[in-house]
Amino acid sequence: MTPSTTPAAALATITVTRKPVQCEAMQFLATYDNAERILSWMNAKAGWTRDMLTDPPVTYYYGQLTIRSDRGDLHAVMGDWVICTESGATFQPIPDAMFRSLYDIPEDAAKAVAAGRDTLTKLATFGARCLIESRRELADLDGGWMQDTAVKCGVLIEHVMTTPCGPSCRCATDGAFEADGDAFVCYRYPDSVRELVREIPASGGRTA
Repeated sequence: MTPSTTPAAALATITVTRKPVQCEAMQFLATYDNAERILSWMNAKAGWTRDMLTDPPVTYYYGQLTIRSDRGDLHAVMGDWVICTESGATFQPIPDAMFRSLYDIPEDAAKAVAAGRDTLTKLATFGARCLIESRRELADLDGGWMQDTAVKCGVLIEHVMTTPCGPSCRCATDGAFEADGDAFVCYRYPDSVRELVREIPASGGRTA
């Protein structure tokens, strides 16, 4: 047998540490504004513009992102993260749990992400309760019930008012402050919910 000329160190098992990798990432929240921001970011990174005759690198349709890649179409659903490689050439969707196990999120960004997730959870809970109630009753939902449910889910907040909140106050229009000192409960969106609601087209246009 011919003696080995391979250094002994090359034949031993060694422990290695993976080099840290920095990349850009955005979480897909499945709202119109969030999707538009992701599309703008990815198109800019890929150098794609609307006047090109090629397909865009990413499209959004009915709550799902489709990312075109050399491996075929990749899909991102609500909660997934889209990461951009250091070169800016490729994108990849990663489930939230896997993303958090692989990457450290800056503290301020982590707080913003958590707040956004909390708001979406409240809205989803409210929507689910309305759907369940509508299927149970098989009829139109009662406005008072919906308002109470919205408060319980945290998508509306009660404010006790003794004066109109402004010139377009609906409570004042309904005659809530006809007598001096009258108190009236006003229902308003929390700021985080208001920002999301504004992104959703209503039947008569965009919500105020």
